[in-house]
Amino acid sequence: MPFGLFKKKNKETIKAEESKSHDSGKKKVFEDAFMEIQEGLIALSMELAGSVPVDEIYVYGSIEDGAYSFNAFYVKKGQVLPTHKINEDLPTIKQFLQLGSHDLIRLEEVCREYDRPVPNELKLHYIVGGGLDAHYEYESICGPESGISPTDVFRNWRERVAKEMLRRN
Repeated sequence: MPFGLFKKKNKETIKAEESKSHDSGKKKVFEDAFMEIQEGLIALSMELAGSVPVDEIYVYGSIEDGAYSFNAFYVKKGQVLPTHKINEDLPTIKQFLQLGSHDLIRLEEVCREYDRPVPNELKLHYIVGGGLDAHYEYESICGPESGISPTDVFRNWRERVAKEMLRRN
């Protein structure tokens, strides 16, 4: 699967809740740039799904000490699916993960450019045809001191969502 469309922003498809700011100027520009990268991560995840009809997309990003980790999982008819259940082509998944990690680098650059704190973790939850919910963590989570890896955090989050889906159904 060629990925010429991976980086295309599709603001008409992605209905993200934008924060309403009373400030103007540089803050507005920062928020737009920050939101654009988040929308790009969702668009990237939607493109990986391709023709697979998913109901929800969960995107995880970790930015700590020069290390970047990106991944996503999906919900289809109440069932949590990892990327390899959505698209089985390993080179495609590898490219997906690399592009997402590159977007995290861009996110860090935008934060530094506008002198804003860089989130160590972001969790995005997109309901297809609905809205985007985002959670940011600015305290250190992963690293040698904690003994926790971004993969651990991602898997734990996916497991919590899977348990929640079981309760819902």
